[in-house]
Amino acid sequence: MSWQEKYFKKTKLVFSVGDVVKVSAKVREGGKERIQVFEGTVIRRKGGALNETFTVRKLSAGIGVEKTFLANSPTVDKVDIVKHGDVRRARLFYLRDKVGKEARVKEREEMAKVSLDAAPEAAAPAAPRRRTRDRSLRAGIPVGILAVGVGVAVIGGVELACSVGRAAINGALIAAANFREYARSGSDQPRSSHPLRKG
Repeated sequence: MSWQEKYFKKTKLVFSVGDVVKVSAKVREGGKERIQVFEGTVIRRKGGALNETFTVRKLSAGIGVEKTFLANSPTVDKVDIVKHGDVRRARLFYLRDKVGKEARVKEREEMAKVSLDAAPEAAAPAAPRRRTRDRSLRAGIPVGILAVGVGVAVIGGVELACSVGRAAINGALIAAANFREYARSGSDQPRSSHPLRKG
């Protein structure tokens, strides 16, 4: 057992550069001790083992304020993750030149608020995934598609029946016109098959 191991914290810091965190640090004022919360963006993580540090930056009344904390210091009570940042650098020093909305870091899609002061065994176990529900949902998709297809087929059938009915009515009108023309002419054959055409 190394002499350093007894100074390590039981819970590891799982945040990364670009995350917005709330650092609860112990501050001693006279004979009293209180917790002071510093919320900002992590712009750097440096070192390892007992020498590991991280720097948090925030804007206070338009003025940039940075604080560097020892990761394993007993004065750092806990670190809460507010949101995860989507960055591609290990050092975000370019934020020092940004003001206002430009100083914000793009948020990662899977936002999770994790409290690092709680022990891992204290967290509630994740509920097992219900496969039966997933299967029923997957089985319901073809049924829904089939229902939509039947609805379209019914609508198409109605349109087809209407078109067939219109064709039958038009044919009957043409036949009646031909019959009247045949009766008027008194000949054996009608002069035209179409009522509007004159042969």
